[in-house]
Amino acid sequence: MIKNYSLFAVILLLSFWHDAHAQYEDLVHHSYAEEIASLKNLHTRLMQLDSAAAYAKWREIKEFAYNQADESLALEMNLFWANYLSDKGKHYQKSLNLLAQTARRATKKEYLPIAIRAHKKQASIYWYGLEDYANAFIHFRKMAKLLKQTTYLFYPDKVLDLKMIGKAYYAFKDYNSAIRYLKAAVVIQETVSNSWALADAMNTLGLCYQKLKQYEYANKWFNRIDSLENDSTRKAWLSRVRGNIGQSFYQLGQYQKATPLLKQDYKHAEKEKNWNRSAAALIPLAEINLKHNNLLTAKGYLQKARRYISISKASDQLRLWYPVMSKWCSAKGQFSDATMYLDSTIEAIKNYDAKYNSLKSIKMQQRIKMQHQQLGRTRLMVENKSETTRKSLWIGAFIFVLLLLLLLHYRQYRRMSKRQLQLKNTKLSLRESQQKIEKASMELENFTKEVVRKNKIIQDLKKDAEAVSCSVRLETLRQQSILTEEDWEQFKHLFEKAYPGFIEKVKEKYPHITPSLLRYLTLAKLKLSNKEMGHMLGISSNSLQVTRYRLVKKLNLTSENPVEDLLNSLS
Repeated sequence: MIKNYSLFAVILLLSFWHDAHAQYEDLVHHSYAEEIASLKNLHTRLMQLDSAAAYAKWREIKEFAYNQADESLALEMNLFWANYLSDKGKHYQKSLNLLAQTARRATKKEYLPIAIRAHKKQASIYWYGLEDYANAFIHFRKMAKLLKQTTYLFYPDKVLDLKMIGKAYYAFKDYNSAIRYLKAAVVIQETVSNSWALADAMNTLGLCYQKLKQYEYANKWFNRIDSLENDSTRKAWLSRVRGNIGQSFYQLGQYQKATPLLKQDYKHAEKEKNWNRSAAALIPLAEINLKHNNLLTAKGYLQKARRYISISKASDQLRLWYPVMSKWCSAKGQFSDATMYLDSTIEAIKNYDAKYNSLKSIKMQQRIKMQHQQLGRTRLMVENKSETTRKSLWIGAFIFVLLLLLLLHYRQYRRMSKRQLQLKNTKLSLRESQQKIEKASMELENFTKEVVRKNKIIQDLKKDAEAVSCSVRLETLRQQSILTEEDWEQFKHLFEKAYPGFIEKVKEKYPHITPSLLRYLTLAKLKLSNKEMGHMLGISSNSLQVTRYRLVKKLNLTSENPVEDLLNSLS
């Protein structure tokens, strides 16, 4: 009975392993760019599980990944579990610890997409969960450094991440830093997956320039969204962009241009139930109507804006709403209420600055932290200096003695090596000299024989040039070898006696003919076979075929027997 249970357990385990393998094998040993859709779908499905089931799946897939020797998939599962801990359980510190470990391992193994996303999640936890903006920016900077080392083809989320960093700096009013990251995002090629992030980056760029009061640049970036290829993205951003352009006109005092754009924006935002954006458009509309003494319309806009601020819990908008409400009360003669709203304006601005204008404080904290770290390192160096100095003296003395012994040994070794090298070089020089002498003697003997043979042929021809028959001359020509320029000159001298004026006719008719083609024609004139020509020139028959082809092409010969017809025409 026990054996049956054991067998059943083994079968169950094998079945479980086979199911896991089949389910996750498509994720093994693929890059993030190749499997981004599958991974995001897996993360979404796992996030819907309860904590016990999610934990079991995390361990199951990690074990499967290690069995397949795919550490990147195992680290991917760490990202999932860290997300689950923070988003579902609000266990921020556990999530941060796991993410830090994952980021270190992924960076060491150069799994850049995982390292980047680990730092991104840490930044998000510090920013939204803990409101610890100092640590959030530390991870934003680490993200930015890693993003420089990759491309959007390798890491498709690059636009989204650069936009995220840029918007963080925008929130802290560091508009120049925001512009730098956002511009790095908008130069990336548009795809279906990054189109929305590109639009958001362009819109935030426009907002940055709007804050810097560079309205021409602001509107340029707002209008750039209209050039995106994705229709759904373009349509979704159309009214929002027009609203932002309306804000630019409003800040420039061009109320006639601003009003229709702001109205369109707040109505579209109401349909989308985007109460924060609707309130942002209603507040300037109220002030424009206030300036035109349309107090009733202005009051309606202000009431609606206040309701939307309350619904969206966007208390930052109050710093803009209070001063307009104060002006409306003054216009109605309600001066005590106007003063009250003015005081509220001051308080709202203080709260806003305390929340978002702390980047300088963050940088100061970081600088102080670095100074403390440097001080600690200096103190440690001072404490260890005496011990290090004492050890260094003993080590130095030992090294000195060792070097002295090595120097004496080296000098003795060099003396012996020098003597052996001199003896070896002497023997080698004698051997080389003997070989050179033997080679020179052989070359001299061969050269002398060849000169004597050629001189004899030339002298015989010169003695009785007229008496020698044409056939004898031709036979002499056929026995020549044309391997050097000197051989060619001798051959040409004999050829011109056998065929006077032939070479001149060729050069006159074809002034651009090359020396090699001219040689081929003279040999063809002798009616030699390819084998005989090759023997005289020291080349193969195939090379002669190439030379013949070049001759026909260069001289533009078109007949069926081009070379033979040419030779006949020159006779």
